[in-house]
Amino acid sequence: MTEEADRIEEEMEGKELDVEAEEGGEDEEGEDGVYDPIEETEKFFEAELADLEGLSAPRKLKTIISSRKRVENDIKLMANRIRHLHLEEEKAQKKIDTTKTRANDILDLKERNREAARRRELERKQAEEELRRERQLLALQKAERRAAIRANREALQQSKREDVLMMKQMKKVQERDRKLRLQQERIRCAQSAEVIRLHKKVAADHNMRQRRQQLFEADQDMQDQIYEELLVSARTGSALQLLISLFSSRAFALAVALVENNESVFLPPFFRCLCPILLYLPCVMPVIH
Repeated sequence: MTEEADRIEEEMEGKELDVEAEEGGEDEEGEDGVYDPIEETEKFFEAELADLEGLSAPRKLKTIISSRKRVENDIKLMANRIRHLHLEEEKAQKKIDTTKTRANDILDLKERNREAARRRELERKQAEEELRRERQLLALQKAERRAAIRANREALQQSKREDVLMMKQMKKVQERDRKLRLQQERIRCAQSAEVIRLHKKVAADHNMRQRRQQLFEADQDMQDQIYEELLVSARTGSALQLLISLFSSRAFALAVALVENNESVFLPPFFRCLCPILLYLPCVMPVIH
């Protein structure tokens, strides 16, 4: 658009210079006398007067009439020339006015183009500034996102490390509790076993005391019984009856039970001397009966 306006302006300036050159040429021709009718007429009259000085009256009249016609023709030509010049002047003025109008239009167009160019440049700069700000904002947001991602990753790693450490501590605590429970269970089992053992020992001691008491009582009774039965056997002379009575007594059964349980140490003195017989008793009892 700007190049077209410059081209039109150059053409109009060239035409304006051509019109000025034509007007200047006409003025110069008038000054030189080449195209000035009045000057030509004066020169013609001077020449004619010089030519009439040697002529006769009829020749002079004829010459004057001819000169008059030439003058009238020149006047007509001059009038036509003047009218033509006025027309040319009007045309030139119209061209000048048109040129000025077009020049003003071109100047206005140039000004509008310059204003549009300034506006476009301003818009371009504003767009570049806005783009720069958007890029800065995007870069800042990207950096913030990266920082947030890095912080989240670090927090996650720290959380994982803490979880691992906590799991290790929990495992240690659980292992310690397990060992403590096992130790307590062993202690409880040992205590229970010890209590059971003590109970058994107390029961065994009680049973042993009862057996010993029974054996001692039986020993005394047995001694009395044996003594009486020996007296009876001595009277009757039956030793077999004495043994049967001895082996059938309750005290003798307790003595056999102690011997079988390897507790012969708790036997009374009378039964302790009968240990060989007590060991042999399971074999001879069926025969005796």
